[in-house]
Amino acid sequence: MSQLRQRAPLGLLIFGLLFAAPPGAARPEADGSLVGLPLGLRTRLLDRGWLILQEVDRQQAGLSGGYILAYVVFDKPRDEVYALLAQTERQVEFRSELRKVERIRELPDGVIDEHRIRVMLFKVVYRLRYRLQADAARISWELDPSFDNDLERAEGFWELDALEDGRTLARFGTAVDVGAALPNSIQDMVTRSKVPKTIAACREWVQSGGSQRP
Repeated sequence: MSQLRQRAPLGLLIFGLLFAAPPGAARPEADGSLVGLPLGLRTRLLDRGWLILQEVDRQQAGLSGGYILAYVVFDKPRDEVYALLAQTERQVEFRSELRKVERIRELPDGVIDEHRIRVMLFKVVYRLRYRLQADAARISWELDPSFDNDLERAEGFWELDALEDGRTLARFGTAVDVGAALPNSIQDMVTRSKVPKTIAACREWVQSGGSQRP
């Protein structure tokens, strides 16, 4: 990792790496009433379309970046939502901080994409290895270990469930470890303020069938 990149304020990127949570976390029952969520949370989710359900601090998660778990309801069938989210190179259309996504390699079960972001005067580059599981409507990713990434750790997933009324319940989380580039307090502040905006922008993009540019 170059010294210039290592000093970049990488905590500003946490909000763009949407999607990881601990394996085996419970999923709500996927039906029209969203039985698996408490009534209050269910009402908030359906009213707004998305909900940050849980924030776990870095000590509990065992990471310097911690993780966030959230739900999103899309007014589209599961297959349509999956088809859009599986076009991972199109994240530039709803992530304002992302300057370029380059497809590095096609794999039998997914792809490797290189993400380029400029934060102030610094360039930040990392590669994500995506696994695409159409049958399970699941997308997961992690850093490509063969690349000199500007992040210590980034991994995650989307899990999509069909609701009885034709809509889709999506579950995602985000877990990022940026190492010692920023104090924990700044990382926390940026994460909490930016994640909701990115979630909303992603939902708007999918709702429009990929035509809307938030």
